[in-house]
Amino acid sequence: AFDAAGNSTVSASVSATVSNTSSDTTAPATSLTAPAASATLSGTTTLTATASDNVGVTKVEFWEGATKLGEDITSPYSYDWNTTTATNGAVSLTAKAFDAAGNSTVSASVSATVFNTANAVPTVNLG
Repeated sequence: AFDAAGNSTVSASVSATVSNTSSDTTAPATSLTAPAASATLSGTTTLTATASDNVGVTKVEFWEGATKLGEDITSPYSYDWNTTTATNGAVSLTAKAFDAAGNSTVSASVSATVFNTANAVPTVNLG
């Protein structure tokens, strides 16, 4: 520090540690709550999930196998899935929750069946 006459002094040093890494290492918990296991899905179906974290959840993604269907950034977490764009048959659905530190957790999968009559393979009875 300097005064008006040009006199100066140096303060005592202070030690500090800088950490640019997040101390949040706890992943969020999540669960896909709808649809129910073994449900038959058609048209637009609402997928819902719960998620919690020790610091806070930033988003929940909804997945069908390896395909991301959509996401929601506010609780209650949900996504309206137009199943008519999917192939009829068995699907495996999950929710993936994220926190601000980038930690994530994938829910247990829910097995369901997509069946839209417009996508159904016609059968022919020749007999």
